[in-house]
Amino acid sequence: MARKKDSAYLQRALMLARKRYLKKPGVVSVGIGFKHSVKNGYSGKAKCCIKFLVDKKRNVKSKKSKLPRTVQFTEKGKRHRFPTDVIELGVVSQQSGAYEYLPYVGKSQKVQGGTPGYLVFNRADPDDIYLVTAGHIFKGVTNRIPVFLNKAEIGALDTQTLNIRTNHALLDLAVVKISNKDFTLENLASMPWTSLSETVPETEMETLEYWELYGQPKHFIIAGRKNYVRAEMDSYFDKGNGAFKLRLKSGKIIHYRPPLVAYRFKHMAETSPGDSGAPVILEGENGEQKSLIGHHVFHAKSQPSNEKNMGYAVPAFSVASALKTELGADVELMTIQLGH
Repeated sequence: MARKKDSAYLQRALMLARKRYLKKPGVVSVGIGFKHSVKNGYSGKAKCCIKFLVDKKRNVKSKKSKLPRTVQFTEKGKRHRFPTDVIELGVVSQQSGAYEYLPYVGKSQKVQGGTPGYLVFNRADPDDIYLVTAGHIFKGVTNRIPVFLNKAEIGALDTQTLNIRTNHALLDLAVVKISNKDFTLENLASMPWTSLSETVPETEMETLEYWELYGQPKHFIIAGRKNYVRAEMDSYFDKGNGAFKLRLKSGKIIHYRPPLVAYRFKHMAETSPGDSGAPVILEGENGEQKSLIGHHVFHAKSQPSNEKNMGYAVPAFSVASALKTELGADVELMTIQLGH
């Protein structure tokens, strides 16, 4: 019972923080996650906290303009406090790459590539299968063009689901309708999937139990086309925060919309060009691949040493919601049992 109460208090603190601080200059989003320090990382038993995602960390003199060290409120005479943490978004790199990854080919279209994410099927029609990946892989595409994987045509891009825009903001998503009847789950056997059978639901991402299950950040695998990259889950930013601006490495500004899951790469590793769209998988307690978080969309580097290597993913539950809205498809993750 106590844990349920604590989660309710956390929810209230989160709502309060969004109401008070989301409109402050430079604040991109407000969410939940683990407190991180330059010196100790996630030391000891990591505590759940309110996370602020900012475009740039600033030296603010005015107390009114500063972000707080704690978010607190009083209920029935008892004061509840939650610590806060600030992440600088920095300069973002989208990671589409060379054609040998996930190329598309069409008349007068440049060949570009990424990594296949994951497969879903329509509950109403199990033969209705889609491959999910990052939308920016297919930038500039306006027609249904064939998509290839390992030099074999697997289907066509469904432009209804390409970079879905809501309130002029971007959800980085592309869906390929699978038409090749010979394409099976074994085509994705290069992924570290042994018995991946579930996605992390939205209802869990903002609960105290989910974040404090292990007392330390959960470990992720970003299954890039060439390498598996390990990371630690840092924070989750909810879709209710609205749109924000992203400054790409090229200097271009795009509008983006959460939800986003943020993670820190371990041992200064990072994803590579061509890893856009790669599945992000939550490891179990014994190192097994357990649940799908979503697909990798970009990494970001900023000046503070503790934030040089961070990555961001679009959660699978937001993809499912988008497909239901755009295609009327009630989708479910296709399970993989490869036996190795």
